[in-house]
Amino acid sequence: MTLYKIHAKWIGYSEVDIEAESRDQAIQKYYDGDYDFETELLTGNGLDKGFENEQVILVVKLGG
Repeated sequence: MTLYKIHAKWIGYSEVDIEAESRDQAIQKYYDGDYDFETELLTGNGLDKGFENEQVILVVKLGG
C-alpha cells in the first residue's frame, strides 16, 4: 500500500491521508468515506451543509 494525501474543496477545505494501491483508488476511498475521519484536517468544523459539490483538487503520493 502507498500513502496518498487527498486535498478536496467544497465550501471549506479538507486534507486527509489515505493508504491505497493507486491514486485512483485513493480518490475512490475518499469519496466512499473509507478513511479515518479522526485524522482529517478541514475548515468549517461543525458545518452540516456545504459538502454537496465536494471535489478532489489534488492528490500527492507520500510514499511507496
